[in-house]
Amino acid sequence: MWAGGAVLVALYVLPAARASGPAGSVVLRELTAVRRLPEVLLGLAVVTILSGIYLLGAASGGFRPQWLHSGRGVGYLLGGAAALIAFAIGSAVNIPTARRMGVLASQVQSIGAPPSPEQEKTLRRLSLRLLQGTRAVAALVTLATTLMALARYLA
Repeated sequence: MWAGGAVLVALYVLPAARASGPAGSVVLRELTAVRRLPEVLLGLAVVTILSGIYLLGAASGGFRPQWLHSGRGVGYLLGGAAALIAFAIGSAVNIPTARRMGVLASQVQSIGAPPSPEQEKTLRRLSLRLLQGTRAVAALVTLATTLMALARYLA
């Protein structure tokens, strides 16, 4: 679910919100500040990574070095590394950016007027940063999924 959610947000939700201008910030505020989508995706990432570590231990017979150095083991390890990098980007970039966007969008909405030019500029800058971070996460989880799916075929 983490990978699918990241890809959906990166390819559809964020680009549509950015294209919608000020109206898009209302949608992003709902997703980030009210429904807490970034935190939900982060929680799914934690469950996914912990499950992956457990499954890697089970598949490798308790993290046996001989198995981990095999083609299959290397494939799983590289996929896991991609997932961990995606998690780090989500934690260090996407979550703080989404929170700042949510706070700013809430301030704008509470005033009941369109955002000032400065607020609009800040919202666009933050939404671009969130889009770039989410695209990076989506690419990395896609890579992780692909590597893990193909690992069983590696010699």
